[in-house]
Amino acid sequence: MIFNSNSFAYKTPVVSIGINEHFTLSEKENEYITGVFEIEDNLKYLNMLIDINPELSNLIIVSDKSKYSSIIKENINSVSYLTSKPIEISFIEEEYLDNVLINLKKVASPQSAILIMGDFKSSDENIISDLSVIIDSIKSITDAPIYTKVPSYLYAGAVGGVMKFGENHGYIAGEIISKLLLGENIKNLNSIHNSLYLTVFNYDALNYYNINPLLLPKGSLYINKNKFDLLLPRPLKYLTWSTLIIITLVFIFTIFKYIRDKKTATLNKILLNQALENDRLKTNFITTISHELRTPLNIILSTTKLISLSIKKSIIDKEYLLLKLDYIENNSNRLLKLINNIIDITKIESGFLTPNFAMDNIVEVVENTTLSIIDLAKEHNVNIIFDTEEEEIMMSIDRIMIERIILNLISNSIKFTKSLGTIYVSINKKNDNVIISVEDNGIGIPNDEIDNVFHRFHQVDSSLSRHNEGSGLGLFIVNSLVNLHYGKIEVFSIENIGTKFDITLPIFITNVTNDDNITIQPLEQLIKVEMSDLKEK
Repeated sequence: MIFNSNSFAYKTPVVSIGINEHFTLSEKENEYITGVFEIEDNLKYLNMLIDINPELSNLIIVSDKSKYSSIIKENINSVSYLTSKPIEISFIEEEYLDNVLINLKKVASPQSAILIMGDFKSSDENIISDLSVIIDSIKSITDAPIYTKVPSYLYAGAVGGVMKFGENHGYIAGEIISKLLLGENIKNLNSIHNSLYLTVFNYDALNYYNINPLLLPKGSLYINKNKFDLLLPRPLKYLTWSTLIIITLVFIFTIFKYIRDKKTATLNKILLNQALENDRLKTNFITTISHELRTPLNIILSTTKLISLSIKKSIIDKEYLLLKLDYIENNSNRLLKLINNIIDITKIESGFLTPNFAMDNIVEVVENTTLSIIDLAKEHNVNIIFDTEEEEIMMSIDRIMIERIILNLISNSIKFTKSLGTIYVSINKKNDNVIISVEDNGIGIPNDEIDNVFHRFHQVDSSLSRHNEGSGLGLFIVNSLVNLHYGKIEVFSIENIGTKFDITLPIFITNVTNDDNITIQPLEQLIKVEMSDLKEK
């Protein structure tokens, strides 16, 4: 009886915690006593250990000589005959860890399990041993799994088991006391019986002893378990992870193969389209070249026949003869330009076209080239305006290539600029570069064609080519000649507004001068060749 008239707590509200023996309160005592009344009942624990360890035949209970350990021993002895399977239960009650280890060596076997509780001293220092040291010491002498009822042993490395956490008792007791202090009648605060036991296991220890998690009680809690740790027996865990890894690898391989195949299919489609486009361009090129060759040849042959007939009939008019000879010369130049372009493309693609760099005044070269064809442009009702802010820019260039670039761009502008249109040619210096611009107010280039104008064999539109002669090689060659000068060419165009070509060339110096260069072709002859197809505009 914990409540009688001689007690200091007689008829005083009492909050009790930690009762571990069977007892009952009288009706009068229930009016003044409440709290957490946990009764030590280990039958559930013993049956759980038998379920977890199917081969268990010997349970070794390791404890100190405390009152709590004695109560545990008494309770276990009282229920041991009720277990689901008969097992041998032996007790090791020692004060020192060394004695515990000696006794364990004698009784532990492969079919044993250990239930540990209490504190143990080290014999050399006579102080309480650290719980993790106790667990490691037992592991060093036996492979028997170590279970416990004490949370601190759980955190020290024991497997775990059925246990109660003191902090839960304290929390509930604190709530009860708070309600009493706030005026709550103790009669309204019911006692709590046997509701705070939890089955808690150390996931690392389960793995260490190869314990099947599927045999653990449902609703168990786990410490040291990560998000992706599996509650499966080791073989099944390995199989699951292996399967997941294989599935992941297969998935990754499938995705990789899909992406690779898709890229390959896309690349093949691009290559096919490029091949078809190249085939189309080559076909168009052959058709255009055939026309370009046939037209001047027909003119030359026809003119030759006319001259021949005039001579045979003794009808020779000097002006008539000079006119026909001019036809022959111009169309011969057209053939020469076409052949030169084809040869240049072959050299460009094989890497054999090399510039003859020499120091020159590029302003003078561009200006002279532009002014030399002003009269020719006027014959087509097109004005040419040249402008520059620089009088002289000395740099290393291939004079003939620069002249061909300018003549080709102006020739294109004349072809596609309507009557009374204007072409603007300018050259200026910006930092260490020279900027050459050729701009017209002609028919412009469609947006979807701008990216293709420098491609080999490309002509903006077949309908244009029927009105303006050309092989589709000019701008490709221009771009290549600019690249040989380590420069770049850009095109800006608005349809029906006009087109502008900007050439950027880096200024660099060499020791070669034009006096040393013996391969310079006269500008007049170059103009006749490069501008020969304007006669048919």
